[in-house]
Amino acid sequence: MTSNAAAGEPDGYDAEATRLLFEETCSQRHETSEVQNYPFTSASDISDLLERMIGNGLDAFEKELEQISWFLSQTFVP
Repeated sequence: MTSNAAAGEPDGYDAEATRLLFEETCSQRHETSEVQNYPFTSASDISDLLERMIGNGLDAFEKELEQISWFLSQTFVP
């Protein structure tokens, strides 16, 4: 994944489309508020959460997981 925080979105990412992907993917198993209320403190927290969700049956392509990870890091990590 190419990322440049100073420039905003990584190459090929669209913030609105990525937000919708997050909502669509994560709401398959639970309310998105569960993710929004999760106490993220680092990128490691995001990786741990996504790994747990995959272990619980989340079915998503690697590119989608990268986009969701980016969205979460931009939106919820202080």
